[in-house]
Amino acid sequence: ITFSNDNVSGVLGHVLSVLADRNVNVVDMVNKSRADLAYNIIDVEGKPSDEVVAAIAAVEHVIRVRVI
Repeated sequence: ITFSNDNVSGVLGHVLSVLADRNVNVVDMVNKSRADLAYNIIDVEGKPSDEVVAAIAAVEHVIRVRVI
């Protein structure tokens, strides 16, 4: 799962809570930011459901979500 977001406090934690609440196991993660933008790659076990992807997209300050 990749997503970009406004570089503000709490967004990554909220996304990780979305995953934890739905029992999605995070295998690895990369988070990089520059100025007002952050980009994240989260490797999870299995393919995330459409509901998980929609819940991540609904997090405030998330700009775009993609599943690769």
